[in-house]
Amino acid sequence: MSKVLKNQTGSPISIPDTGVSLAASPATYTIPPTDFLLWAASSDIITQIGSGNVIVSDGATNLSIADGTALIQGNFPSTVKITDGTDTLDITAAGRVSVDSIVGTIVLPTGASSSANQVIQTTALNSIDTKLTNNATSTLQTAGNASLVSIDTKLTNNATSTLQTAGNASLVSIDTKLTNNATSTLQTAGNASLVSIDAGIPAALGQTTMSASMPVTLASNQSALPITASEDTGKKTFSAVIELAAIGNNKSMFSIVNAVGSGVVVKIREIKLINSQTAPISGIVGIFRTLRISNHSAGTNITPVTFDTADSLNVNVTIKTNSTVSGEGSTALSVARFSTDDWGSGASDVESTDHALQTLIPLYSDKPGSKPVTIREGEGLTIKQTFNSSVGTFDIIVIFTEE
Repeated sequence: MSKVLKNQTGSPISIPDTGVSLAASPATYTIPPTDFLLWAASSDIITQIGSGNVIVSDGATNLSIADGTALIQGNFPSTVKITDGTDTLDITAAGRVSVDSIVGTIVLPTGASSSANQVIQTTALNSIDTKLTNNATSTLQTAGNASLVSIDTKLTNNATSTLQTAGNASLVSIDTKLTNNATSTLQTAGNASLVSIDAGIPAALGQTTMSASMPVTLASNQSALPITASEDTGKKTFSAVIELAAIGNNKSMFSIVNAVGSGVVVKIREIKLINSQTAPISGIVGIFRTLRISNHSAGTNITPVTFDTADSLNVNVTIKTNSTVSGEGSTALSVARFSTDDWGSGASDVESTDHALQTLIPLYSDKPGSKPVTIREGEGLTIKQTFNSSVGTFDIIVIFTEE
């Protein structure tokens, strides 16, 4: 059945929710069957039909507003027309029609149900009913479901082609190794060897007497065995000595700097500060502070002496006395207070006692188990006398390594 829309006005009518514009009368618009559902859902066309602006036709007859609306929404027809070509019979939803007799032969369409086909179907249904007499029960289905779940779980990680290839490779390897597998004779020989080995192994682990230990010997052609020496063996070692260095107010008595780019590390091993004033003077209590610095300049260069004449000090490592230091740390690594008064032959006094102790006991020395004072690239160290006096002299001896 066709669905034809007729615009009753002289202007086009737009139906927004379908995206279609109906041309002015007398033009008509036939709805494509593929758009029946689109127009059935349209509220805009129902409004236009209800206002009389649009008439709906089934392709033969112009319909009323109610029938037109029903046809568009898929509820039409409300009346079915039966005709023999001459007379027409309208049948509504409330009406009935009786067929008293049929004139002529009624030909069923191909594949239509017939009495013969129904007999065949009845026979088949009886057979199915018989077979289902012992069909699956709820209990059997539950058991079957449990089995299916178990199978599904096991197949979750089922073998893949890649895994099978890897497994095949392993099986081939095992098969190859089993070609010459152990025999009873070989096992007996192996057991005898194990018994012999067991007899030569001590019964208990750990240290014991020579007679109860397993003998060990080096090979006759054993090459030299490397021996790891202590940490500092083999390090380049140097001694920097400054003799009769006069004290001064805030004076750098000794300074060492490892400049950037040296590629080495300097480690201070020992510092001695010894009163060397022998001429009679009236000394003071000097304050000697060991501080970190970043650089030094001016002053007098000191050339250190190497412990091994084959070694030479890196040119970026410099030592000075009476230098101008920079980048001085605010906290001292160590502080010592010594009398700068003279000492010498004669009666023993405080200064002579100090001199003896200063000779024997370093101002600083590295200790086993701890790191020594370490000077890396761009770092330095100074010993400064910070009391306002220039009375007194000291010998300064610093032992250090370059690594």
